[in-house]
Amino acid sequence: MSPLLRLPVDLTFLIISNLLPSDILVLRQTCKDLAKLTRDRTVWMSQYDSQILSKGYPFPSSIPPESMEAPELERQVHICDRVSQKWAGLAEGQYAYPRDGTRFVLGQRVQDLRIRSKAGVEVKIRSVHFLNVPGRDLMLVHYKDDWSVLEVWDLERKGVEGSGAKKVAEWGPRGTIVKNVVVDGNGDGESGVRIAVGVLVPPEEHLVQVLTLTPSLSFEITASVRTFMSPVAFQGNLLGLGDHLSQSPLWNWKASTFASLDGELAPNRKNHTTLSPEAEGDEIGTTNPIVDMVFAQDYVFVARAYTLTLFSIPKEFHATLDRAMEDSVGFLAKHSFGCVDAVCVTPVAPRNGAATVNPSYHILVRGFSNDSWKEWNSHTLQLYALDPASPAPLASSSVPYLFPPRLEASVATRYGRLNCSRVFLGKAGVALWVQPKRSGMRFQEEEYYGIDHYVDSPHIQLSDHRDAPRLNAAILVDSPYRFDDGSEEMSTGFMEETDGGAAQLDPILVMANHDGDADWTCMDWDEAGGRIVLGLESGWVTLIEM
Repeated sequence: MSPLLRLPVDLTFLIISNLLPSDILVLRQTCKDLAKLTRDRTVWMSQYDSQILSKGYPFPSSIPPESMEAPELERQVHICDRVSQKWAGLAEGQYAYPRDGTRFVLGQRVQDLRIRSKAGVEVKIRSVHFLNVPGRDLMLVHYKDDWSVLEVWDLERKGVEGSGAKKVAEWGPRGTIVKNVVVDGNGDGESGVRIAVGVLVPPEEHLVQVLTLTPSLSFEITASVRTFMSPVAFQGNLLGLGDHLSQSPLWNWKASTFASLDGELAPNRKNHTTLSPEAEGDEIGTTNPIVDMVFAQDYVFVARAYTLTLFSIPKEFHATLDRAMEDSVGFLAKHSFGCVDAVCVTPVAPRNGAATVNPSYHILVRGFSNDSWKEWNSHTLQLYALDPASPAPLASSSVPYLFPPRLEASVATRYGRLNCSRVFLGKAGVALWVQPKRSGMRFQEEEYYGIDHYVDSPHIQLSDHRDAPRLNAAILVDSPYRFDDGSEEMSTGFMEETDGGAAQLDPILVMANHDGDADWTCMDWDEAGGRIVLGLESGWVTLIEM
């Protein structure tokens, strides 16, 4: 009998619960009695509290751990542990070598999936999305052939020709063109997945429709509204729309009511409108297309090509979209970063699981990157922090955050043409983006940030990685992965600290695209599950698992 089993049961549970998840699996192999104890739900709830919640790591499931059975809770804890150890190791300066020579550095495996039209023709992938369905591993793929098609793939079921995935649902009425796709980020998936699409229906009808992917994996049209605007953000009952000027309507699709936000209606507070020096010469007002929208409790951030604007969610909604736009609500605060390709606004995950009324936000900005007059290797992504006002304002008309945002860090990238311009910023402080390939007309020696740490590996071909488009990552200064041991001492891997100014982050190579004939066109990231999916214009979809 193991000495552990001679101790009181409560003490045995306490010892087991304080082990790392990987150590618990080792302990399970020693005897049947300990194997039974290590499967107890109490052990894995303790692991969740100590290894995930207290460190501010994202949990891989939308189902609360308190509602999970022990086997599923254990599985989710192991996923989180695997992903967090990878990022924490990089934050400490531990370097992982690529497993197949030149494909990738961070991923454990790569799965390639070929998408073809019904006629067997190659198609261009327009967008890819992971779907939140408990107990299923589903992915949505949007492509255009003669008309647009949405396909749902089960990544755990074997398909034809050993592809490792199987198509399980499809939607695409003949002649319909889907302009863009947004997935509800607030659903639990148990009653179906909500998907918003902006569509052009023959002959010339523009609609925004809410589709439901039912538990039986069939598509149903749940709601529809006639509008030229595009869906941008989806959270629960609210769907955010946007135009190319200043208006951003909100549609409560369940109640069929509308409100409108207008970035040109000033709040009568001159000091809350700030422009960066780069933007002072720009003329804002001709077009200012919407880039992103983020729901933040009682507020909404609207990111456009020239402005980041904060609004309160209106109290009053109207029966028609036209009436709502006549009664648009003005902004609380506005800032410009100059002309940008992409903006991502993400709440900062609180450490120790502490909830706040208005959390801090990180803002990742990529300036306009297709400028032929710029030095190709002089581009950076910039990270800003937006701190809550203290004390929190009581009136909804007060500004709850300290504008302008504060520059916190920058990370090197390149100028160049991008089909996939979107940038991602996780709640746990990891940034992800596609970097353009190096221009052949500007063939100069490039300082290869991040990958120079892998030079000792005989598998690395630096020239291959330097020329190709790259999927890069960076770990932010205040990421919980830099405080993995629970102390206040920060790990400084892939980061150059500065005296008082913004930190310089080094990019980390995730994967290089060596398909010379096809660019990446789209991307999605399951931060907590450690998965990245990329679509190519050749019809391939690549899945990376950390």
